[in-house]
Amino acid sequence: MSVDPAAETLTADGVFSGGGIKGLAFAGALAGAEEAGYRVWHELAGTSAGAITAMALAVGYDASGLNKALDTFDFSKLADYGSPIHLLGAVKDLIFHESVVEGDELTRWIRSLLEHAPAEGVGADTTFGQLAEVVPARTLLVVGADIAHSRMVVFPRDVALYEDEHGEALDPDAFPVYKAVRISASFPYFFPPVRGLRDRSTKKEGVFVDGGVASSLPLFVFDKPEPKHPTWGFHLHGGFDAKENPGAPPRHRRRDMAEGDARRHSGHGHERARQVRAAEIRIPRHTDPDRRRLDA
Repeated sequence: MSVDPAAETLTADGVFSGGGIKGLAFAGALAGAEEAGYRVWHELAGTSAGAITAMALAVGYDASGLNKALDTFDFSKLADYGSPIHLLGAVKDLIFHESVVEGDELTRWIRSLLEHAPAEGVGADTTFGQLAEVVPARTLLVVGADIAHSRMVVFPRDVALYEDEHGEALDPDAFPVYKAVRISASFPYFFPPVRGLRDRSTKKEGVFVDGGVASSLPLFVFDKPEPKHPTWGFHLHGGFDAKENPGAPPRHRRRDMAEGDARRHSGHGHERARQVRAAEIRIPRHTDPDRRRLDA
């Protein structure tokens, strides 16, 4: 796909849903958005696979760069059982890590995406505060879930709810981006949960897992009475059988797995602003996106 550099450049906020390995489709969906003129992203948020995508955009990847990063990574590495005999490794991990795999390869991959980010000044250990200084034009929010306290956690803003092992309140700006994304991508019982943060009120340790447990498509995080940009919600689905879409050219098949929704916010709710290439980026139907608690 070629993008006309002389075409109008449009700005939007982007929210990306969870969906596991289907997150590969985001590269194609973003290519479609770029083709429609949306090549500058301001506020970005995501859950699980969508958190990885939002992070990549926040640190300078575009559709082509993201596609290359996804194509060159061997996703079978994420199944790090810790033993050449996978069944034994899975049993060991379930006992000691509460998961089927160890999760170290997922952490390494997320850190690698940051280490090789196009934006200058970004590294594997970049914090949210440092990211705001390096790329001041973008905001990144990452959605996780604390199942010990039955609530959704939006990083970095909700980091202030927690303290370290010494009882010191945590600074949201000092929280590492990779750790928030690792939490958001921690599919329960496949990847181990992340611990080490204690709630400041209950003094109980949090147990952090995939944000999809609380909100798979957190569009509400950018709700404002007077928004400055439209919000695109990219919602993954299971794709189409080839018989249902026989005429789709190969380069659009990855894109067809992701749905895009451009919405303009107003004080009276959401109004659809623009549907772009509906045959390639499909419009989702959202249900109950504002589930703030897991038991709601």
